[in-house]
Amino acid sequence: MPRSLTVLCFLRFSTLYGQTAAALYAKAAGQNAQARQLYNASADTYYKANDAAAYDDWVRARNHWDYFYNRS
Repeated sequence: MPRSLTVLCFLRFSTLYGQTAAALYAKAAGQNAQARQLYNASADTYYKANDAAAYDDWVRARNHWDYFYNRS
């Protein structure tokens, strides 16, 4: 989370709830932003793993077909 957004969150919540609650809300907002980035990175990794596995399956099937087709 950008620092200015964290400060803005802190200032907004500190006027409503006090400094302790505002600091916790700001911390939660920062953790939420970090969690979102990690989730997106893990989703990308799963996509790449699935893509690699599908390609490996395709190569295996192609080699299997090629073996029997060219056997005669």
